[in-house]
Amino acid sequence: MLNFFKIGSYVKDTINPKRLYISNYFKTAFEKKILISYITQPFISGISFGHSNNSEVIEIAKIFHEKKFQVDIIRYNGNFKLMKFKNIKYDVVFGLEPNFLKAVTVFHPQKSIYYATGAHYIFQNNAENDRLLDLEKRKGILLSPRRFVAPHESSKIADAVICIGNAWTASTYSGESKQIECIPVSAYNMFSIEDIQAQKSWMDARRNFLWLGSVGAIHKGLDLLLDIFSRNPNAHLYVCGNVRKEKDFLDIYKEELLHTNNIHYMGWISPDSEDFKRLAIICAFSILPSCSESMNGAVPTCMHLGLIPLVSKECGLDVENCGTVFENNSIRVIEGIILDHTGKDEQWLLQKSSQSYEFAKKNNTIENFSACFRDALKKIL
Repeated sequence: MLNFFKIGSYVKDTINPKRLYISNYFKTAFEKKILISYITQPFISGISFGHSNNSEVIEIAKIFHEKKFQVDIIRYNGNFKLMKFKNIKYDVVFGLEPNFLKAVTVFHPQKSIYYATGAHYIFQNNAENDRLLDLEKRKGILLSPRRFVAPHESSKIADAVICIGNAWTASTYSGESKQIECIPVSAYNMFSIEDIQAQKSWMDARRNFLWLGSVGAIHKGLDLLLDIFSRNPNAHLYVCGNVRKEKDFLDIYKEELLHTNNIHYMGWISPDSEDFKRLAIICAFSILPSCSESMNGAVPTCMHLGLIPLVSKECGLDVENCGTVFENNSIRVIEGIILDHTGKDEQWLLQKSSQSYEFAKKNNTIENFSACFRDALKKIL
């Protein structure tokens, strides 16, 4: 049983301090109230540069505050007994499952808005399952899923959906005939694009590709890339993520990941570090053949540094004009695109690099995220 105690304006779980219920964050006396079900850590210990959702949730809270809502926040997966707060009247419940669902059931708000930070769970689970079965055919081993989402009815019961993503992402929710408003993901930009481009040797960089990913190596297509690069020694893959923590994956791909001359395992490198800047100078391309995203944030982070995106349509990014969206995620198609891009000339590379930066600068900033969220909220409320 969880043990809670009061600290100022929030309730803290002594077992896991990230599980918090924060009451009246801005200390206002507004009549309207909103409950946000999402991450709470940024409200307690500040923004971390590990994921863009840290700054995004702060912006969301500020926007509701601007609209004269008292803002309460609950950790989306904290094991709280919401019934003890049942007498609170919330005009809006916004956020992510499972506590979004619980809150809508307990509080019966005037408006419920589901915050879709991924493709619909049915699509996502089926897509990862297909990838696992494909790996089994190639390697003879069936691994467990890493990014399965428990079935839920959040988008079905919500009055509206705000979806991080593009038209493709929204299409995965199309069977539920809801008002769906799409907004872009934000991405961090810590360095000068001019400085990075000036230090880059394009004829060397065109052979170098960066995979930046989080949990779920198979989900995010790293297995496909390891198979491709291990048989193409003139192209280099830089792997940035905590892949070694996925021991079952490492059991299959240890040789390719750790003992192949043209595959460089970097571990996790923070996007605000000098080490990440050096990777951006070395590489020309960001590559991610993921099977399901909302709108992937790692690729725009790389685009802010001038890396040219090579991505699956399931990344939720409309980057056809500055990069390449794979026709499908077959090894044959991805390998062909990789080999084609290693032969691009310097003028083409510099042009696409600049276009990639301009795309991210226009679309994937916290300022544009906030503007689009305001527009979406205006349409819904």
